[in-house]
Amino acid sequence: MNITKLLTIPQQRLEETKKITDELKRKYPQIFEDEEGLFDPFNDFLAAYKRAENRLAFPAFSIATLGTTSSGKSTVVNALIGKRIAPIEAKEMSGGVLTLRHSLKRRLTVKKVEDSSWDSGTWENISDEDAYSKCKQVMIQYHQARKEKVEFAPEITYEGPLLPGSEPNLLGLPKELSIEFIDLPGLKSVQDRKNLAVIQSKVEKAFNLVVLDYNQTDEAKRKKLLEELQRTVEFLAGRSDLMIFVLNRVDSRGRDDEPLEERIELLRKEIKNVLKLKKEPEIIPLTARLLYNAQCAWGAGPAEKNDSPLSLLKNRKEHLEALFEDCATSLKRLGKTDKKIRKKLRQLEDTILDDDELPSEKDLQLLLHQQRDWSGGTKLWSRLHSRLGESFAELVLAPILMETLLKHSRFLATLRSTSEIRKTKNKEELERSRQNIEKTKTDLHENVDKTTKAQNHDIKTAIKELRKKTTGKRFEAENILKILGKGFLALVTAVDDVVKDLKLSLVQTMRKALKNKRGVFDLEDELKKILTVKAANRLARSYDIFKVHLYELKNNKKQKTYSISVREDDKSGKKESLEGIRRDLLRLYKNMRECLASRAEFLLQGKMRSIRQALLGLLNKQTENIKKTCLSQLQNLSIKETIESARLVKSKDQLPELPVTLFQLPTVKEEEHRTEREVVGTRYKTKSYTTGSCLKKRHYYEVKKDVYGTVAYRDLVLPNADAMAEQWIAGIEKVEDSLWKTLQDWMIEALEKSSKDFFDVINTILGQADRAFEKQQQLVKNEFEQTLALWTEIDLHIGQLQLTNEKLSKTMKTKTGSEISLVSNSNSSLKISNTYSKSSDLNPK
Repeated sequence: MNITKLLTIPQQRLEETKKITDELKRKYPQIFEDEEGLFDPFNDFLAAYKRAENRLAFPAFSIATLGTTSSGKSTVVNALIGKRIAPIEAKEMSGGVLTLRHSLKRRLTVKKVEDSSWDSGTWENISDEDAYSKCKQVMIQYHQARKEKVEFAPEITYEGPLLPGSEPNLLGLPKELSIEFIDLPGLKSVQDRKNLAVIQSKVEKAFNLVVLDYNQTDEAKRKKLLEELQRTVEFLAGRSDLMIFVLNRVDSRGRDDEPLEERIELLRKEIKNVLKLKKEPEIIPLTARLLYNAQCAWGAGPAEKNDSPLSLLKNRKEHLEALFEDCATSLKRLGKTDKKIRKKLRQLEDTILDDDELPSEKDLQLLLHQQRDWSGGTKLWSRLHSRLGESFAELVLAPILMETLLKHSRFLATLRSTSEIRKTKNKEELERSRQNIEKTKTDLHENVDKTTKAQNHDIKTAIKELRKKTTGKRFEAENILKILGKGFLALVTAVDDVVKDLKLSLVQTMRKALKNKRGVFDLEDELKKILTVKAANRLARSYDIFKVHLYELKNNKKQKTYSISVREDDKSGKKESLEGIRRDLLRLYKNMRECLASRAEFLLQGKMRSIRQALLGLLNKQTENIKKTCLSQLQNLSIKETIESARLVKSKDQLPELPVTLFQLPTVKEEEHRTEREVVGTRYKTKSYTTGSCLKKRHYYEVKKDVYGTVAYRDLVLPNADAMAEQWIAGIEKVEDSLWKTLQDWMIEALEKSSKDFFDVINTILGQADRAFEKQQQLVKNEFEQTLALWTEIDLHIGQLQLTNEKLSKTMKTKTGSEISLVSNSNSSLKISNTYSKSSDLNPK
């Protein structure tokens, strides 16, 4: 596919559209008077055109790299850009967004973040070595800072020569199109909502390269890998239809493993099921470290030419040594395929390791081409090239042109509507049209209000049943939600997933820790998988402080309580310890509540796509109902089209705001006071007995007796581990209830705003149409022939504008034939095809 042509054609057609529109404005300035309703649509189009023109002059194609834990994603990124910029470590280093953009000038920018622990600023003419060190240092400082506080993840932009920019044949890039890689952190290193939202905004506008680790694909580990993959794709908002999967480290395959092709085929089937794809995904096997060392040894320049600057020579030996040392097993295995190649590899290795010299440029060039083939790099570049062509219209052209098309279609629809009115001579038809408009305006408020109230009632009814949680009620609620739209069932699943995760990930983890008196560091490590470092540390520490008391508390498993009693007159200090125990449990509850709220916010942010789709589906259904009930008496199709085009321009997407306090956990009971009658001391009583019959003798002895009295006690009864878990789960279920209420209020608010916006659009356009019909009634009496001639002439321009609009739409047709366009003509309403409606750029911001 000729990408240069793909860029040139929309530029030409955009200019053509502007030229014809300007000519219309110049030739017939009188029709752009505000009373015709063309003034605002025309100016809106001009503003959108200017933005599109600027963006077409500097278009960019983005490839976002996602990966499961320790999959070697950064190694893949560095291999693809031909240099080491993304930090590579055995442990997780990614923590922010690293954008790598092709440029002839070198520059590194670290975005300024308030209270950040790392240096921010811009470094011009920075060397690649210094850029790598700076990126690595920022990531290290970020991970250290996360232990103390929640911070915005760093955003770093590197600009400099990148391999696909210097060697454009790899992707078929024209000089007019820039390329950028967006290296994203693994999902496990992102556990807060704000950072996740930033990452989502990057991913949803890019082609996605997803890196998996071969060592995690055997039968024992594959389920866990697929679960992480599903969460990564869902939460990072990756478009599953715009993905290539890279199976890295295939060189680690053992002799006893099943054939690689069989494992990939199985993985394709399982990924299709897990991600609910329409067809099996594309998986490219890769040995990234082999490709990385070979490519970085050569550099980011074209494979046919290399001027070997000093900065490259300095690192070349390092990468060549790593190639033969770190990839020795891979090279040995690959060398078995050809004796000549094996011999050449040995010669190169001897030159580098023994002779301490560098190979010739010719040998390096041969080595690079061989490693590209052997590592899987050649196939990966080939598939990226093909998929770029397939996705170009959707990812590059559609976001640039869609707003202009929307605005121009609105202008065109208004123009056509005015033309039809101006060419109407029949007085009865004009009067009938005015009466229909008047009736529509009269009925509009009532119908819009009625439609909105009906949907609001359905939402409230469905959510009321959902909150009851019984199986039967859930079924009834889901039937109502089906009527509201497909997206709502996904919304139910999203909320269910959040609740389930909170119960399993946090509550059960803490319950087991308390029951088993688990070590604090083990618990903290587990909590870090689902919480920010700071939150995990705080919760683990509060647990550790309370855990000390478990050794002195009595655990009544039957009553599910921990308890301790102390006498009021105790002098040993145990009375004071009761308040300490209670205070420490309160601290644990407080931190648990904050962690549950934080985790819920993060999970809901990850489900934003489902939530958006549910609302957008509801708004579209509402619009269709309003159109059906309010516009049925309008006979003028162009007026309907004008209304629809204006609505599309005004439509907005919204996101819900979570309540400030999500969780209300039960408070710890106050100390209880009681009294008991018990032994408080002893006393001695003298008793006697007599011996002898004649000479009686009395004997005396002392008897020790208990003295009873009333003793005051302080009792502290606390929930034990099982009871705490039950209380936390009850708190979660209360939050689920309030969450449904929050989503209900949010949806109703969005519906009411949408209906108001639509009401305003209809009212405005009907008002303009009514004025146009009124003016036409006057023109029919004395100036109709001149007006008819004028608008008949203008119709020729309308036809030209329609043609350029359709041509511009066709430039957004994908290689597979799916069209991302606006279908507009005199016999149809304005529509947006399903292909593009999935994209976040559906509504221009």
